[in-house]
Amino acid sequence: MKKAILLLLSSLFITFTLSGQDLIDIVYLKNGKKIEGSVIKPLDENGVKIMTASSDVFHFDADEVRKVTREEMTHQDVSNSVMAHDGEGFTNMTGVTFGFGIGSYDVGGQSIDNDEGYFGIHTINGYHLNEKLSLGLGLGVDFFNTSSGEQGTNDGYELLPIYADVRFMPVRKVWAPFFYGNAGYALGAFESNVDGGAMFGLGGGAQWSLSRSSALTASVGYRFQSHNFESIDGFNAHYLNFKVGFKF
Repeated sequence: MKKAILLLLSSLFITFTLSGQDLIDIVYLKNGKKIEGSVIKPLDENGVKIMTASSDVFHFDADEVRKVTREEMTHQDVSNSVMAHDGEGFTNMTGVTFGFGIGSYDVGGQSIDNDEGYFGIHTINGYHLNEKLSLGLGLGVDFFNTSSGEQGTNDGYELLPIYADVRFMPVRKVWAPFFYGNAGYALGAFESNVDGGAMFGLGGGAQWSLSRSSALTASVGYRFQSHNFESIDGFNAHYLNFKVGFKF
C-alpha cells in the first residue's frame, strides 16, 4: 500500500514538474531535418509517429530516425519567426498584375510614347530548393489596351505569357522581402493579327505569411515585352507592373 502511494506521489510530482515547463518532443532525422510536436507512438523497430502543433501526423521508419528527445520549448518572437515555406517543397503563387507603359517605342521610324497598359492573371507553379530560393514555371493571360488603332490591334488584344521564374528571399521573417526575375515568351493566341513576342522582367516585393503554408504577396517591377503584329514586327515596349497575389 505504501509502495503504491509513493509511486502515485512520484508520478504526480513528475507530472507537475513537467507541466511547469514548456516541453516539446523532437524527432531528429538522419537527413538533417527535425520535426517538433507530440510523440503519439514511441520509437521502436516499427518507427515513430509524431503530431505537430498544426495537428499533422507524421510517421517515420526506424532507419530514418537519428534520435527522439523531449526538450524545453524555445519561445520566439512571432514577428521574427519564419512561417510560409521554410524549407523544401512545391508552391503555387497566383495573383493579378497591372502594367503601365513607360518610355516610348519606334513604329515606322517614329518615336511614340507608350501609353499602353494591361491587366493580367498569372499563376506560377514552383519548387523551393530551400527556404530562400525557388524556381517555377509561370502561365498567364494579359489583356492589353491601346489608345488608338495605329498598330492594327483594334484597340485591344490578349497575350498568353509562358515563362521561367526565379525568386530569392534573403531573410526569414513573417514579413519577408523577396526579389524575382523571369523570362519567356508571350503568345498571341486569340487574335489572328497578333503573334506576341519575347518577354522578361525583374522586380521585388514583400511576402506576409498567414501560416506555414500560405502567404500574401505584393511586388513592383519592370517588364519588357516584344509585340509582333501582322503589319508590324519588333514593336518593343517597356512597362512598370504591380502584382498582388496569394502563395500556398
